[in-house]
Amino acid sequence: MEEKSVQKKSQLAGGDSAAGWQWCGQCERASKGGAGYSCGYDDCEGYIGNIWTWEYVRKQHPHLPEVPEYDVIYSIKGA
Repeated sequence: MEEKSVQKKSQLAGGDSAAGWQWCGQCERASKGGAGYSCGYDDCEGYIGNIWTWEYVRKQHPHLPEVPEYDVIYSIKGA
C-alpha cells in the first residue's frame, strides 16, 4: 500500500539551520522552502495571515527547538 504524502511540490527539507523555515498557525507545523504566503503542507489551508518565520516564532516561544523537524506539530497555545 502506497503512503500518501502531505509534502508540497517544493519537497520540504530539513537541515541544521533555522533559515528558510516557516511556521503555520493553522496546522502548527514548520516547513522549509514554502512561498511565505501559504502553508508548506498540501493538507493545510493556512494562508499569509497564519505564516510566520521560524525565527520570529522562536523569539516569542524560546522553548521550541532551534531547528524544527518536518511534520511535527509545534503548539504554542497556552505557552
